[in-house]
This record gives sequence, structure tokens and C-alpha cells, in this order.
Amino acid sequence: MNVVVCNAALAAGVLDLKHFDHWKVEPDLISLNTASDLLVKAGRWQQAQQALQSLEDVGIERDTLSLNIQLSACPWRAAAAIAAIAAQGTGLQLDLVSFSSTMAACERFSAWLPALQIFQDQ
Repeated sequence: MNVVVCNAALAAGVLDLKHFDHWKVEPDLISLNTASDLLVKAGRWQQAQQALQSLEDVGIERDTLSLNIQLSACPWRAAAAIAAIAAQGTGLQLDLVSFSSTMAACERFSAWLPALQIFQDQ
């Protein structure tokens, strides 16, 4: 068993991250992004945030996909703050999905002004 096979099983819903230890496979960026995305889709955004935080705990640098998953998992205030921070030089590039995820988070709470501010800052 290797990380590619485990990632495919994770994406298919056959395994979760705790099974990686059983197979003595170290999760990678794809593993953690996949697990986080599945948690977001299940409505468990706090756990998705924790999974993304574990990237830093194991020394894996986030990518734009990680950022977008995080944005889609957040309540609007957190999404707007994260997007603003990322836009100000974290090394992560905001893309169309980043803006869309932030806008969607703001829209859920009718908070369009913070989203508009992020666009104006770009």
C-alpha cells in the first residue's frame, strides 16, 4: 500500500486518514486536501479546518487548493479574513475559486460588503 493508493481509497470513501497509520503510509498534501474536502461536503467544516491545520503541524505547505477548501469551509468572517490575508502576501495566489468560495461564504450570511472589499483590494 502506498500514498497514491490510499489517496484514491480516501477519495472513494473507502478509507479515512486514520487508516493511513495502519498501512504505515504518511499522508501528503493530496491526502489532507482530499480529507478536508470530504469533511466540508459532509458539513463538518470545523473538522475540515483541523485537517488543514494538520498540514502545518506535519510541515506540509498549503497550496491554493488547500486555501480554497479552507475558504469554502469557513463562516463568512473567517473566509473574508483568510482571503484578505492570503491576498496580502502569504505566497498563495488567490484564483477564481478563491474569490468564489469567499463570496459564497459571505453570501450565506448576506455579508456582501466584506467580499466586495477583498475584490477592491486586488
